[in-house]
Amino acid sequence: MLTILPPALIGAAAELMTYPVVQRVRGLDLPRKRFAIDSFRGRVWLTVPAALMWTGFRSEPISKQDSSVSMIFMAGGWLALVFCQGFWLRRRMAETFTPHALSVGELRDRAFAIAEKAGVKLSQIFVYSIARWRLANA
Repeated sequence: MLTILPPALIGAAAELMTYPVVQRVRGLDLPRKRFAIDSFRGRVWLTVPAALMWTGFRSEPISKQDSSVSMIFMAGGWLALVFCQGFWLRRRMAETFTPHALSVGELRDRAFAIAEKAGVKLSQIFVYSIARWRLANA
């Protein structure tokens, strides 16, 4: 944990220093505090499970009779990975990348016209809100 976590936290701190540039370039509509939380969580969600599993592998005894400590670390790493994937990452993706059906408007009409001209059946168009993050929206 002591060999993997500090570089990850330094990386998160460096990413936090890019906030003004990211805010300007991407048109970020996100407070600095939320950006910092996302940055640190984004680094920790994979670092902690990797550190636990690595500790388990490195503490594997030469004789296989007493491998309970290493197994606990490895199981803890897998559980931490599942927990982080299942809760934080899915919640983050759901709040950032939730599609919305486009039922009226010029964009919808144009897309249906192009699809008809190309001979493609189009039933629905979904768009992603880019209010918080300025990403490609296709």
